[in-house]
Amino acid sequence: DGLTFNEVRQTLKVLLSLGENAQHQFYNKWFQLSKKQMEIENSDCVETLNRVEKIDVSNEIQMRKVWHFYHRNMFVINFYLNSHVFPAEMEQFGQRLTATSWNLAHNPSGNIIGFSGTNDNHHLLPLQVNQFFPSTEHDSDSTIRDLFATNGYMLDMIIENTVKVVSFRYESDHLKSLICALKQSSADLSTQIHAIIDCGAILAGSDLKNFSHVVLQLLPRDRFEGILFYDGVTHHDWVVLERSGRCLPKDISPVNEKDSFAIFDEPRCRGSDLKLCTEAVALLTLAPNLCKDKLMQAAGRLRKLGQRQKLVLIGGNDVFSKLRDVLNTPKASHFTPE
Repeated sequence: DGLTFNEVRQTLKVLLSLGENAQHQFYNKWFQLSKKQMEIENSDCVETLNRVEKIDVSNEIQMRKVWHFYHRNMFVINFYLNSHVFPAEMEQFGQRLTATSWNLAHNPSGNIIGFSGTNDNHHLLPLQVNQFFPSTEHDSDSTIRDLFATNGYMLDMIIENTVKVVSFRYESDHLKSLICALKQSSADLSTQIHAIIDCGAILAGSDLKNFSHVVLQLLPRDRFEGILFYDGVTHHDWVVLERSGRCLPKDISPVNEKDSFAIFDEPRCRGSDLKLCTEAVALLTLAPNLCKDKLMQAAGRLRKLGQRQKLVLIGGNDVFSKLRDVLNTPKASHFTPE
């Protein structure tokens, strides 16, 4: 039966993402193999499909004609297999290294040395590892004393550099709430919001490209040239959505990171490093049952937090209702740090 209609369309999308020379090299082979059938059927595709520049994957009528002549074209099928099937289904490794903390802590000599800045995860340590609690009563070493402050250092950093805490005004539509909070925070603060750090996974399952288009319309043109987000569908990399609508990987986009509005989706709230402007203010989302480690990592996306970068915390009513229960505070729509 050959390739399906969607498989032919996917193949063309991959082809059009290649360089100009590669496009011509592959497509000319495709066309020459199918040209005879086009002539037999006396089709106008001999003229309309003779060059790769004439291909438009958004043209449904043209795509039907392309599928008709190309879905059994062996060059097209081979290209589809090499670009879609083989990389996903036939990937092999000569060797694979797999190790857990228990494997890493085990050695014949029994010498185990490690370091962690916090001691709140000691229940997860291998049995071979004994946690060391230094005594500060008779120890004048300032380094040892400073280690005791690491647990609360980042919490203190977040508290001191949070300019506002906002509760959602809508419970049914979190995306709408996030956009409203972005508008409100930008209007209330003396500086513009520069990033969204979605630690609370409000954007989970949503189309980040479509969401970026909406946010881009709200941002001042003289300050932001594009939206920086992670494209897990097409590029599988950080991309910049420009004002013109063009979407390019950040490494080849002419728009600098500091001139872009950044969106850290939930998986990118740990380990991602972007060069935001030195006075960036980020909107950090909260969620029920959010653990401290995840919050610390998300706030750490602002590499200069505590210098000139700031945070605005935002969460739904379910988050703040639990906080009110713990703090025994009266119901309010906003919590503002002193």
